[in-house]
Amino acid sequence: SRLGTRSPTSPQGSADKPVHAVRFALGSGATFVARSIDVNAKHLMPTLAKAHAHKGTPFVEILQDCIVFNHGIFDNLTDKKSAPENLLHLEHGEPMIWGPDRERGLVLDTRTLTLKAVKIGEDGVVEADILVHDETNLGLAQLLATIEGDGMPTPIGVFYKEPSETLENHCHAPNEAQAVVRERLEKLMTGGHTWHVG
Repeated sequence: SRLGTRSPTSPQGSADKPVHAVRFALGSGATFVARSIDVNAKHLMPTLAKAHAHKGTPFVEILQDCIVFNHGIFDNLTDKKSAPENLLHLEHGEPMIWGPDRERGLVLDTRTLTLKAVKIGEDGVVEADILVHDETNLGLAQLLATIEGDGMPTPIGVFYKEPSETLENHCHAPNEAQAVVRERLEKLMTGGHTWHVG
């Protein structure tokens, strides 16, 4: 719940800062982290398909309206008029640009090592200056997970994807030591005197 949300457990309004799911997942070492919106089927379905195809346990935060406690809280991300001004669609290998006319973008502020929103065409900013999304870059994913405030977009899409070996594949992978043990056991079982108990 966001600050000030009234509920049976916080009738005066929540005083606790909300848990940021994407930050939490990245900090926990998740190898696939994404975000989508429940009513945006064109974005949600491909995001879930990517999560399903990931070898490992994926984490997808789905922003969902709750008509009881936070009704309308994501209207700025779902309304056709306001969504382009507030949503940044993350695409691997593509510049992080958003806006009704795709006029805004993210750059790295080298003084503060944070992401900053800029307007393409102002102050000498050109499209080539805009950061390109790399879903294999954990540092960039963490920066994207922490952006907030006026003028900053809400990123949706795959923040981070690490192609890593799953525990199952690791355990079942051919192993030279296992092969040697199997060979020795086979010789032990079939060599020398054998008999059948009937």
